Amino acid sequence: MGRLKQVVRPRKPEATPQKGQRRSPRLIALPNRSTKTFTPAQRRSRKSSNFQKPSKSSSKATQPQSTATQRRFSIDEAPKLGTYMLVLYVGPYRTLTTIHNDVLPTSTIIALRGLYQYGFAHLEAHSVESFELYRVWLYTGKLCTRIPNEEEEVGAEDAVWVDCEWGRMANAYFLAVDLRDEKFGNAIVDAMIEKVDGSEYYPTSLAADLYASTPQGDGMSRLIVDFHV
Repeated sequence: MGRLKQVVRPRKPEATPQKGQRRSPRLIALPNRSTKTFTPAQRRSRKSSNFQKPSKSSSKATQPQSTATQRRFSIDEAPKLGTYMLVLYVGPYRTLTTIHNDVLPTSTIIALRGLYQYGFAHLEAHSVESFELYRVWLYTGKLCTRIPNEEEEVGAEDAVWVDCEWGRMANAYFLAVDLRDEKFGNAIVDAMIEKVDGSEYYPTSLAADLYASTPQGDGMSRLIVDFHV
């Protein structure tokens, strides 16, 4: 039997695209890959492993934590200052100072009316330091009476006199009494209690002046009695 002759088929010439006609892309056959079959249980396990939802702990760890100080607050937290300013002369040298009328309690406004002279309130019996302490407290709610490193190492008898904060708070309390601001006076009493709790000394040297300058039954008078019981 004779050998088979290999037949070579002539290749068809590719059609030349006409002008303006796009050449269609040639499709290349990919080699056949063996596919692996999975059971329904295996499919579910593979699906859950591929699309696993991140846990809350991992998501929190990846989020950068903000260390910036909060600079924006609710507008309801802003103090109601109003538009009317009260002008006062404070101290023996009549230092001019101002304060918003709306931050003052009604009882203080009534008390200031009795101190008016020529259209201005005069507080000659009180120091500028005491009124500035009161004004800062009205705007911020903070009683700024302490000066760092003000205390000196002295004996127990002179400790209260060297510590000027006691006198600063006492003068501020006298101002609270004259201006009839009970809330401010209570804040000073609380500050004195806090100072006594954190100190080895009691304001015995100022007790006589404080007791004599406050009305009978006043909160400061009761506090002094408690200090000495």
